[in-house]
Parts: sequence; C-alpha cells; structure tokens
Amino acid sequence: MYGIGAQLREERLRRKLALDDIARETRISSRYLQAIEAEDYAKLPGLVFTRNFVRQYAKLLEMDAEQLLNQMPKLDESMVPLPDPPARVRRRQWHLRSNPAFASAAWLAVLMVAGVAAYYHFNGFPWVREKLPEMWRTTQAAAVATHQAAEVKSVAAAPQLPAGAGAAEQSAAAQQNTAVPAAPVVMADAAVPPAAASRPVQVVVKAHAASWLQVTADGKPAYTGTLRPNETKTISADGAVRVLTGNAGGVTISLNGRMLDPLGEDGQVRSVRLTVDGPEFPAAKTEAPAADPL
Repeated sequence: MYGIGAQLREERLRRKLALDDIARETRISSRYLQAIEAEDYAKLPGLVFTRNFVRQYAKLLEMDAEQLLNQMPKLDESMVPLPDPPARVRRRQWHLRSNPAFASAAWLAVLMVAGVAAYYHFNGFPWVREKLPEMWRTTQAAAVATHQAAEVKSVAAAPQLPAGAGAAEQSAAAQQNTAVPAAPVVMADAAVPPAAASRPVQVVVKAHAASWLQVTADGKPAYTGTLRPNETKTISADGAVRVLTGNAGGVTISLNGRMLDPLGEDGQVRSVRLTVDGPEFPAAKTEAPAADPL
C-alpha cells in the first residue's frame, strides 16, 4: 500500500536473511513480518504495533526507520485502545468467621477438652486412686528388704575375732560368714504363740543396737537376720536354744523370765547355748605349750 514492505523485503534479500532470522532477532512473529512485506496490514494487530514492528525491522536491516515511518499514516497513540488484560481468577480467602458452623464446633471442642482436663486435675485419675495404695505397699516392702539385706552384709563383714578366740567361736564366725547371704531374713515376732509358750525353754532377745543373730531351737533354724534397736525376738524350745550374735554388746538375753549377763563387748562375736539349767558358753580352746627344744 505504501511500498514499505517491498523496500524491507528487497533489503532483506540483499543481505541474504530469512524471515526466521529477522523474527529471532526482533522477537516479532514471522506471520507479522510476512504481512508487513506483503503490505497486508489487515493481519497486523493495529497501527501503533505496526509502526513499532516496522521500526524494529528497519533498524535490524540498518535502514532509515523514520523515513519509512513517514510514509505511514500517523495516529494519536493516546486514543488507541489497549488490549484487554488477561482474565485473572480471584481466589476466595477462607476465614474462620466465614463459616459460623465450623467456628462453633471448634469452640465447643476446645471447651470440652478444657472441662475434661479440669476434672482430672482436681479429682485425679481413677486408675491412680485404685493402684496407688498397692504400688506404695510394694515399693515400701522392696525398700525394707533392701535395707535389711544391706544391714546383714555390713554386720557379717564387721566382726573380727580376737587373737585368743576359741575353736567354737572361730567355727561360729565361719558359719556366720557363710550362712548370712543365703539365710532368709525373718522379722521379729512380738507375740508368742500359745503352743510355744508351753515349752520349757523361753528365750527373749532384745537389741539395743543393730545386731546380727543366728538362732536355732532344738537344732533347727529358728531365726537368722538383723535386729534393729528396741526390736525383740522370742524363741521357744523343748531342749535348748542356741544364739550366735555378731554384736555381743548390742543385745540382752532373757531365759525363762530371768535376765542374763551381757554376752560380751560391742562388735564381738559370741555364741551361747540356753537350756532349763541356764546358759552354757563354749569353752575356749587352750593350746599346749610348745616343747622346749633344749
């Protein structure tokens, strides 16, 4: 129409360039460039865009762009309608207030959880009220057993025999050291059974300090353990009661209601045999004098 397309096409062919080369450099579609060269302006988006395409095309071919644009009609660019912007989908913003039913359910759940927590906080859990006494008794029994075992070990290891101790006392000490770990610990009985009260030998042992004891009645084990301070143990027998203690000064013995003299000093290992006739202490072994080599 204006001869502009023929000029551009001629210069392009002279430079041996293809439309794809021009489109790649100018970023203009090939169909728009082909419409410019064919002067088919109906296929172009508008006068403003067409003038811009011609200007870029001419600058790429190093032609006078203004001279070519002067051959085209001019239009007030402020009056050119701009293309419509692409449609934009507006996302709906969700808010708690936008759904009253959900908000009410959420607040109801919060109040229920708070009520349950407050109930258990002030009233306690049922299973705790049921199991706590049993758990406390089990824990207390285990602590008492551990304490008694520790006392047995400490008392069994503490006594030391004097240099002149007799054979019976040495045998008793050896028996104490070997029998303490395996012997069961029996708590002292405060009351005497009616059947035991009729026996002829009644022995009551009372501890003033922690004292390990091993007691046999008529040759049978009656008690093995540690008496704590102010704790008593009553033993009955038909024939004899034998008492072995690791702390002779820490216990007092009563035979048939008669208090006996102290067995020995604190920490001393002593053994006594008690019958209706009274206490019998093992005789100390006397060593024969050595023969005079001269």
